[in-house]
Amino acid sequence: MLRRHNVTYLHTRKLAQFSGEFKDWNAEKRRGFVDDFAKNLNVAGIIGVGATINSKIFREIFPKNTKIMKDSAFGLCFRVAVLKMCERLYHPNSQISFVLEDGHKNSGDAFRIFSKLKSIKNDLLSQSLGGFAVAPKKQFGALQAADFLAYNIYKNMSSVRTGAQVHESFGQLMQQCGAILSITELDRGVLEGWRDRGADLIASRPALKGVV
Repeated sequence: MLRRHNVTYLHTRKLAQFSGEFKDWNAEKRRGFVDDFAKNLNVAGIIGVGATINSKIFREIFPKNTKIMKDSAFGLCFRVAVLKMCERLYHPNSQISFVLEDGHKNSGDAFRIFSKLKSIKNDLLSQSLGGFAVAPKKQFGALQAADFLAYNIYKNMSSVRTGAQVHESFGQLMQQCGAILSITELDRGVLEGWRDRGADLIASRPALKGVV
């Protein structure tokens, strides 16, 4: 698909801003690319899982010196994504491995969370977890798909919070791939609930049921 559109890899922010390899494109050409990309997601993707959080509200509820929440905002979103994905895709004879984009400043926090979840004994979740790795986005197509999903979720939630117009690429994504997407917003009510009930609940699957 990338060769067909004469690009080496998908960097979603550059696509949205018509920069880099997309600098000579127009809105019509971008729509065609997104349509093509969405069709590939529907063929190759089982499910797309996203989690989003307002970092300002997160820090209001969990200051940096708090002992209740050890996760960064990124880490908490990763934790929720892992739990939701394993819940949706659980199969007794298979495991789910995770590949994160190389170089992200919070990838270490994600690995800590993954290792903790995997170490829980006699738990279906820990049995569902396979490996954890990081890789360059340019070399791993699935990371480019994840980048596309993450960027569009971020832009959409920013629009919801500010009342701005939703980016057209997100509209295309939802129209064509909405059936395989699961997007969770960790809002103030959810975060306050975790704070009031204590840190032990945050690490568990039961904490998500009925809350997220």
